[in-house]
Amino acid sequence: MLVVILSQTLGGLGLAAGITVGALIAQEILGTDNLAGIPSAIFTLGSSFAAFMFGRLTQKNGRRLGLATGFLLGGMGALGVIFATAVENIYFLFLSLFIYGFGTATNLQARYASSDLAEPQDRSKAISIAMVATTFGAVVGPNLSATMSNLAITWHLPPLTGAFILSACAYLASGILWFVFLRPDPYQVAKVLQQEKNMSEKIVPILDKRALFIGALIMIVTLMLMVLSLLLTTYLLITFMKKDIR
Repeated sequence: MLVVILSQTLGGLGLAAGITVGALIAQEILGTDNLAGIPSAIFTLGSSFAAFMFGRLTQKNGRRLGLATGFLLGGMGALGVIFATAVENIYFLFLSLFIYGFGTATNLQARYASSDLAEPQDRSKAISIAMVATTFGAVVGPNLSATMSNLAITWHLPPLTGAFILSACAYLASGILWFVFLRPDPYQVAKVLQQEKNMSEKIVPILDKRALFIGALIMIVTLMLMVLSLLLTTYLLITFMKKDIR
């Protein structure tokens, strides 16, 4: 559980950059705000792709490999954003934002590691603790913006890259944390325990169509709310940039 809490806190710090700073960097490179929504779309596409790929990887090889890979690639994406900003290469920026989105999707998946070995009545509590840790990191991250911007200037980098320096450090540290300390893998252990329980009790899995429908409906509604939130964020960002230009 301690590994999950530390990782979620680091993951929250990694969210400090996000799509907002990416859009501002794109505006600086392109010299216009007409394409400010593209970084948001690419970032979201990367997160969606990672959610599927690393979910499959976790099912096959356990959470340790899946989460470590996702965070490490997310950190590399943040480093790519820093490089793309320094050389003002918009195409490499978009590619890096796509990979950077891996870290966000992985951070969302990581919280469920806390429930793998928890008792059924304690699973919601375990996930809640992990979410609080993410919130802590997400609150602390923006407060380090000025410090990280000054650090970027010290390293002769554009000030906006400061947020991605923080994200790169947080995601890479989280990936190393998962890979080194998540032993034994809770997902693999939980799978073995469940198989042994099913064999001893001779449980035959029953497909609950009603529960399946409700679960799918909740996922669709959640996705719609996320899309609306991204659209609102992009609209407010573009409005802010237009006012700044005027």
